[in-house]
This record gives sequence, structure tokens and C-alpha cells, in this order.
Amino acid sequence: MKYHADLRPYGGVPTIFVNDTPVHSLMIMHEGRPFLTSAFPGMYLVHQPPVMNDDGGISPQLRERIDWVLEKEPDALLALYTFPWAPAEWAAAHPEELQGFEPEVEAAGLVEHRFPSFASANWRNLFKAYYEKFARLVHETYDGRVILQNFGSGSCGEWNPWGAPDMAGRWFLEDLSSAMHDHFRRWLRRRYHDDRDALRYAWSDPRADFDTAAVPGREERLQTDWFTFRDTRKRKVADYYEAYADAIAECIIAFGTAIKRATDNEVIVSSHCGGFLDNGFHAFFYHQTVVNSLRRVVRAGAIDCFAGPLSYIGRKPGGSPSPMIPGGSLRLHGKLRLQDQDTRTCASLGSTVAGNEVFSFLGVPATLAESEAVLKRDAGRAILSGSALWWHDLPKGNYDDPAIERIVSRLTDIARVAIHLERGLIPDMAVLADERAVFHQQCANRLLYPLLYAQRVETFCHAGISWEIFEQGDFLEPDFPDSRLLLMLNPFLLSRKEIAAIRAKLAGSGRTVVWFVAPGIQSPRGFDLDAVRELTGFHARAVEVEANPRVSLTNYEHPITKGLGSLQAPHSFGAGFLGTDERESIYGPLFYIDDADAEVLGMSDALYKPGLAVKKMDGWTSVYSTAPRLSRPLLRNLARFAGLHNYLDTEDMLIVTPKLLLLHGIGAGPRTLRFPTPRDVVDLWTGDVLSRASTDCRVELAKVDTRLLFHGDKPPN
Repeated sequence: MKYHADLRPYGGVPTIFVNDTPVHSLMIMHEGRPFLTSAFPGMYLVHQPPVMNDDGGISPQLRERIDWVLEKEPDALLALYTFPWAPAEWAAAHPEELQGFEPEVEAAGLVEHRFPSFASANWRNLFKAYYEKFARLVHETYDGRVILQNFGSGSCGEWNPWGAPDMAGRWFLEDLSSAMHDHFRRWLRRRYHDDRDALRYAWSDPRADFDTAAVPGREERLQTDWFTFRDTRKRKVADYYEAYADAIAECIIAFGTAIKRATDNEVIVSSHCGGFLDNGFHAFFYHQTVVNSLRRVVRAGAIDCFAGPLSYIGRKPGGSPSPMIPGGSLRLHGKLRLQDQDTRTCASLGSTVAGNEVFSFLGVPATLAESEAVLKRDAGRAILSGSALWWHDLPKGNYDDPAIERIVSRLTDIARVAIHLERGLIPDMAVLADERAVFHQQCANRLLYPLLYAQRVETFCHAGISWEIFEQGDFLEPDFPDSRLLLMLNPFLLSRKEIAAIRAKLAGSGRTVVWFVAPGIQSPRGFDLDAVRELTGFHARAVEVEANPRVSLTNYEHPITKGLGSLQAPHSFGAGFLGTDERESIYGPLFYIDDADAEVLGMSDALYKPGLAVKKMDGWTSVYSTAPRLSRPLLRNLARFAGLHNYLDTEDMLIVTPKLLLLHGIGAGPRTLRFPTPRDVVDLWTGDVLSRASTDCRVELAKVDTRLLFHGDKPPN
């Protein structure tokens, strides 16, 4: 082959190499639209039409699209995005293998199309064979020029369920097909080793049986056992969610393995997977989503690149949208993130594309200056973290402006420079989230939204520190970074063995660990306050009420709280502005700290009992917040207490790598960056030198602005 591609460590992060040379990974999507110009990069992503023939051939549409690109740029590299949906002939012949919905939904015609069940072994084998042929044919036909092959089924091609909530918020329950029932029963036999008594114990159901176990219905999925939490001794619904996620994982691994084998491991294989950090965005969506299989897929070896967009809340100017996939986990396991760059620009205003009104609500730039700032912010995050990126022209015309094309071109130039610098976010603070725990929570977003979503997009980037996020299982990996501050977001579901392993790794580490709400509460024994103590070191109690979880500080002498307020003007955190009853405001049960050995820092507003406390442990410090999210000032103080460097005193968005820094903010005026050692600072956009051999750097921001900076002793040319 003329071209061969693989993934290698370079500049501290997994990087695409083509013919043994590292290449920047910013690419433009082409769908036959006339916006392609020389301003865009020399790597292009093309779509295969949604429904593919089952003979493994290259469709005329795909050939036309590739030829169109190569005619304009003969040396272009290509990435391919395919959609393994169900061919019409196959769907007609296998109705039992199609996604199943409730009879009322199907009778009303609310689900327009029929799609394959992700649990269908027939469909999986069909497309496994397809990719064996198709991937090889593409690879050979274009002499290896197609260096990346991405695939994805489901809603939006992201392995979301076909029955995901639509823009009107309707929830189409799925998957009720025969294929899913068969898969669920096989999965249960494996999980419980064909032991019917073990199944009945796990479900607290004396009638449970492998041969009759059914996919849970709508009411079962909405029910819980203790307000927000499901009882781990009633695992039927949680088992189904995990079985559903495993069905998707099996598809991803099977298709990825087929592509790797067909191309002799000479292409990068990519798929959507692992975006579980967006759980809680929609009240029903997180229990329907299938992206909670990262822990398995990232270790399987079949996928090099994990695709997904940035979270949609936080995209307005001044915000800080964060990846849905934990980037720290991908880097730890030698994988690459492929950012679906669908940031709206001012060119999209007025678009009538379905769903665009939602993005207008979330915040579309109103001017070219705002568009430049958010494009630099969002693409800059990919460049600094070492991620790949494809510019998604959504809605059509999003880049149809010469000025926007110039912005994209300049970002591509910066990517070409940055690839030879050390990249990857500095994990001074490591945030850990458990993909399994969401299966055991209420089908609502009142707890998971503040825990996994809100503080990730509204707090972490605005405290002047550097941080990265990981799937919780990675903490016990031997190469997990020596982060001084850990935020354990949702470690509700832990066995005694897992708790002992976590405590053993924390002992003598000097770390500061922040726990939220009720860590360890869902043990295999059921709801277990003793497990909370074993994990965190704190004695906790529960009150069976639903109320606002906000905590107000009462002790302002401790370094964690000093300077944040006073008893007369208290600093509060954990709920929305002024405690309004929004997504993050009301849930139950509420917990409080009942520990004479702990130093109390704040009280639960609802219970007026301790809600924030700190305790010295065996060589580490434990901090327990019964509220589900921190404020920016409190996180900044926690970081200082843990010994982290503070780069910025304002609440502007900040991302830091060993050689690069991104600063995004609203409000014209000076900002002062502070570095731990003297260094030069250069603006990569303008080439201006902002400081030399100094620990302080003054940066002037416009009204809405993003600065991409180099910091170090050898500025790039």
C-alpha cells in the first residue's frame, strides 16, 4: 500500500502516524457540498450513504464523493464514516430481529423507521462479514489513502437507541424485540453462571427464571426503591441496562476487529463509544443510552479512536463545553478521541434544519467575533488535548463564510505546529466517574445532572487549575497519574473488595479526595451506610425526605473555606442559583455527616446538620460533601489546600498542557496568568510574544475572546 496508518505515542498523547510520520488530525466533512476550498485542511471525511448494500461493494455515491475530493486535491488523505443500518431486504426477511417498541407507540406511527436490534446476532454477523469485504476493498482501491474508518449505528450514528427521546421530549421505550429478549436471557445465564438461585437472590424475586426473564417495561424502569437509588438486591432493570450496553460493545468490537483484520491493521478504526458523562442531560436518555460500555471496549483492542461531540450545554460564548467521553481514560489506554466539531457559528442563524432551534436556545454566536472565539475555544480544546477533530457542517452552511473558512485554516496551521509539542491536559486534579453506577439510579436527571454534567461544564474549567477526567475503574490502574486532588463523583456502587483496593491505594499517597452525596451507599448487601464509612472514613446518616441538597459554609477558618464568606453572608453551594427548583435542586434521600472526629465546614440547609466536612486519614485527606456539586470558589480553595498550582484568579475558562494553554472569557480587560516557573509566552494566533522568562503574563481579552498560547523556553517557529 502507498499509505498505512497507525496510532503511536507522540508529544505525550496517542497520535495518528501515516507512513511513519505524525499528522495533525483536523479534517473537514464532505457531503458533496460546495463549501470546500483551499482554506480547509488536507484531510477529508466522507460519508457512505446510510443504507449499504450487503455485498461489501463501494456505492456509486461514495465513489463519487471520494473522486470529487481527489480531483480537487490529489494528495488528500481520507477518513470514512459508515452507517451499519439494516438493508431493506434483510429487514423484511427478519422482522423478529428488528428493534421492538411498545404496541401503542408503533400503532400511533411515532417511530417512523424500523431498525435492527443491537442484540441481533444475525445482523451483527451480516455486517461483520460486510466490513471484512468493504474495508478491504476501500483500502485496496484507494491504496491505503483512507487512513481512518469510523462506523456507528443507532440514532445519529452514535449508537444511541432508535427510541431515544426526540426534540419534543417523548420517550419511546425499547428494545422489546425477540432478539433483545434472547440476548438478555443469555447474558443473565453468563452473569449468574446458570445459577437460578443466584438470579432470584439478585432480583429479590422467587419466581425469576432464565427462560422467562423479560425486558423491563416502562413502569419498571421508572420505579426506584429509595428515592433516587435502586436497591442492588433488585437488579433486574440495572441488569438489563448493562446487558444492553454489552450488546453494543459486542457490535463495536466485532465490527472493529473485522476492519482491522481486513486492512492488515493499516488503518485507524473509530466508533462512537464512551460518552456516559452526558448521562443526566435528559431525564430518560441516560437510561436508554448505550455509551456506557467504555470500560470494556477501551480494553478490547479493536478500536483506536472514540468519537463524539462536546456536551451541548456550555457552548455559548463564555461557556466551557467538555467532552462526553473521559479523555484521561482514552489517553491512559493509548486511545484517541475524535471530536465531532458541530459547534454552531453565526452563519447557522436562521437555519430551518430540524433541531437547530434547540442549539439556538443553548447559545449560538451572534457575530463573527463570537464565532471566532467559540471555534478557537472548541477546536483549541481538541488541539491541546491531542484529539482528532472533524468539522461537521451542521446545519448546512455553518461554514459558508470566507471569514469562517479563514478561521478554520488558521486553526489547522496551529494544529500542524502543536502536534510536535507536548500535549495532553495536566491532571493536577483527576475527576473520576463510574459508568456502571448510572444503571442503578433513578430514571431522572436530578442527581446525575449536577454530579456528572453541570459541574463538568460550569465549574472545573473555571477554577484556575488544570484537570482531566477518567472512568472510575482506571484509578486502580498502575499508570494512573499521581494527581494531588481527586474528585470522586459517583462511587455509589462498590463491593467491599473494591473499597479495600481504593483505600489501599490512597493510604500514604498525600492526596486530597472529595466525595459526593453518599459514596459506597449501594453495596452488594443493599443500602449500606457502613460502606460509606469504610470508603470515606466518615460516619454518615440518611433522612428519608426529598429536599434541596444545598450546603452553606459555617466554618471560615479552615484553608478550604477561608475567604469565601461569613456567617452573616454565607457561601452556599450544591444547587442552582438561589436554590431554585431546577434539575439539580430536589432529590432524596438527603445525607448528613455524623462524625465527632471530623471537622465540620458547612451545614445542609434543609436538615441543618453537617453537609461538608474534612478529616485526616492514614496519609491522605478525606473531604465529604453531601451536596452534589461544588462552586468555583470552593473548588479553587480545595485545589490550593491540596497543593495544586493556580494559573488564573478569574473565572474564565482555562485549559493547560505542558506547553500549551487555552484561555476563553467574556468581558474585555486584562487577565494575569501565573506559572510555577519562569517561561516565555507566545500567542499562537498572532505570533506575538506576551512575556519572556517570567512567571506572570498579562493577557488582554476582547469582549468575547479566546487565546491559544505557547508557554515554555523554546517557542515554535
